[in-house]
Amino acid sequence: MTTADIIDAFANPRARWPDGQPVTLILRQRSDADAGLLNRMLPGLEGAVERARARPEVAVSTVDENNADLAETAAGSLATMSYSQFRMEKRKLQAIAIDGVAPSLEAYRDGRYPHGRSFLVIVPASPRAATLRVLEVLQSERGAEVLRQLHCLLGPQS
Repeated sequence: MTTADIIDAFANPRARWPDGQPVTLILRQRSDADAGLLNRMLPGLEGAVERARARPEVAVSTVDENNADLAETAAGSLATMSYSQFRMEKRKLQAIAIDGVAPSLEAYRDGRYPHGRSFLVIVPASPRAATLRVLEVLQSERGAEVLRQLHCLLGPQS
């Protein structure tokens, strides 16, 4: 899908997939971080999403699992989720390419797919021993490999 196709799918109550099946939108709650992220990633989408919220047939998910469950069960669904969730949970969904570029770690790393997000690990100023062990694993080569398998990159640490 192009960015324009995605915006049209949210804006047009009669939007259809190329095979003729109606697009069934699954939205995130306004307070959900992914909702704001999506609006920033695709300029022009915010207004279309807000118009879709006014439509009674459009589902609004409450949490990540609910969002993915709705997307899996609704015919012709169009939903948003992190690629890491999609991969980790082995969802029976199809990731779509945006403007000809499919989501992948390689495409994100080389700049072709700019739609990334950050996950933060926040710990107390004086973390417990168990917390320090988790941080050690995340910062190890094994932890980095697990993150790569989920299509995540270990970012800068502070």
